[in-house]
Amino acid sequence: MQLALATYAIDVKKELRTELQAVAQSIRVHAQELASANIRNIGPRWQRMRLGVISSGVYLAPQQRGRKTGPGKRANLAGLLLNKAMQPAVDQGADAVVLALEVMLDRLGAENGF
Repeated sequence: MQLALATYAIDVKKELRTELQAVAQSIRVHAQELASANIRNIGPRWQRMRLGVISSGVYLAPQQRGRKTGPGKRANLAGLLLNKAMQPAVDQGADAVVLALEVMLDRLGAENGF
């Protein structure tokens, strides 16, 4: 049983990253669509999102990095992106993420005799 649990833990770690990346892609795309639809004059550079999977979780962030000073600065853009695009996309996609992870864990459990 200890060997099965050890194998299970390795499999979970490998597949968790892959599964989170795949499921979160739909949230990233939805956040980009919401940014385009809900934020006036955002432009294509700022509506693109990037996705990262790290050991502590998954993050969503604007792909474009901003200027601190100069013309074209939009001090409110970070708040607008968060409130009108990123958080709504995460909220709407949370159930799909949970379901995909449950399916993955059930499959891995069945493959490892649990």
